Amino acid sequence: MEKKTQFKISQILLEIVVVTVGILIAFQLNNWKEVRASKDKEEKMLKEIKTNLALDLIDLRDNFSGHRMALEHIESLQNSDPTFERNKVGGKFHSAFRDFIFSPQTSAFETLKARGVDLISNDSLRIEILRLYDFDYVIIEKIEENYAPSQFTHHYQYIVLNYYDKLQNGDIHWISSADVQNRLSLVRFERQYVSRIYNECIQKVEVLISKINKEIQNEF
Repeated sequence: MEKKTQFKISQILLEIVVVTVGILIAFQLNNWKEVRASKDKEEKMLKEIKTNLALDLIDLRDNFSGHRMALEHIESLQNSDPTFERNKVGGKFHSAFRDFIFSPQTSAFETLKARGVDLISNDSLRIEILRLYDFDYVIIEKIEENYAPSQFTHHYQYIVLNYYDKLQNGDIHWISSADVQNRLSLVRFERQYVSRIYNECIQKVEVLISKINKEIQNEF
């Protein structure tokens, strides 16, 4: 009788152990699946952000090149460069006083914010992404669209309004007037400042894309 009782107790204990181990295994498996699902979502999000950044990089480089080209034309106009054709003076002024717009691709970042920025497990990478979108991009957008000294079109409108006849006649002597040269100097100063901002942002985007690539390769 005693042996049967011990056997039953041992059987019950074994069943408890088996059930407990089974629960633990199921729990660990479920936990692994959740972690894997979270990693898959993170990987997909990082790839989407990288795709958006690649498109932003094209826009940033184009605008940067536009500002640098404008600076070259301003220098040409300020030096009264005799080599440029008189019939291209109007085009040089148009380039010198041209405005640009930066429209970043934010769809992936907006999705990230909606799902929770903690989806990005790498703390430093997450901070860099947030800083780029919420600080660096915002600065460029505000400079290009809302910062009064960086709105150049009105200078071109002024030139056309006051010197249209001379532009048409190929006269370039008026370019050296204090009125025109002061406007060119103001725009040159602002474009140099904006160009530096663009150059710094381009470098940050390039570094961030590289870090995202590294994160994807190492973690996924």
